[in-house]
Amino acid sequence: MIKLDPAGYRLVTLQEDMLPAFMELLRDYTSEQASRYGRDLELAQADFAGYVKHLEEQAAGVNLPRGYVPSNTYWLQNAAGDLLGGIRLRPLLSPLLAHEAGHIGYDIRPSKRGQGYGTLQLTLLLPYAREMGLDHVLITCKRENIASARVIEKNGGEFENEVLSWVKPNTWFRRYWIRLS
Repeated sequence: MIKLDPAGYRLVTLQEDMLPAFMELLRDYTSEQASRYGRDLELAQADFAGYVKHLEEQAAGVNLPRGYVPSNTYWLQNAAGDLLGGIRLRPLLSPLLAHEAGHIGYDIRPSKRGQGYGTLQLTLLLPYAREMGLDHVLITCKRENIASARVIEKNGGEFENEVLSWVKPNTWFRRYWIRLS
């Protein structure tokens, strides 16, 4: 595990000039068999400017599918400009999000996992949640994802309970609250 200096890292929103770094990040994610970014890779390759606009609209709550809430997407970037992971902040919760997904969802690219970047990324995001006026945030992880549970706990997450997923059969989620005030 490397020791991270937070001053060398930051959260950024995706910009059109970040295409090479973003494609490298997506290639790392899609090297896994089941990647949540497979569709993103297709969209980014076809029309990167459109993909960036899509993320901006999600943040603004524009053109959202029924049942979706606004979602601000940030990327953990190092001093060299590499993207190490993604993190999403949702200021509102739908019933599904309140049950099993929460205000925050995050991931670290496969080649960088286990090095402390998840903890750092969440640490950097929490002030954004405060700025949105949230005094606490719900964050969840799958029961078996011990690494994610540790990330949440290192950032002050207090375990509330476990719930059975409404949409993923036989999947349990651990629910945590992080107080921001």
